Amino acid sequence: PFHIVRRRAQLLGGDVYRTQSVWQSLKSIYETEGLRQGLFKGMLVTWAKGPITVAMTFTLNDYLKARFSADRLRHHQQDLQHLPL
Repeated sequence: PFHIVRRRAQLLGGDVYRTQSVWQSLKSIYETEGLRQGLFKGMLVTWAKGPITVAMTFTLNDYLKARFSADRLRHHQQDLQHLPL
């Protein structure tokens, strides 16, 4: 529910919520829109995107680490070939 207050304050420029505390804003949203349609609006999407984002981040991180490690190893091996024995 706190992200609802934050997003509304950002979208509305803070004019409506500037004079209210977080708790007053939560109460106002609850009274006008209800618990499910007001305070928990969009929660399913918010919860669903979290694991997807983490999975994509870990996958990209693993790929980039493997890619740059292979490049670094290849350059290191080339450097070693040029050394006089």
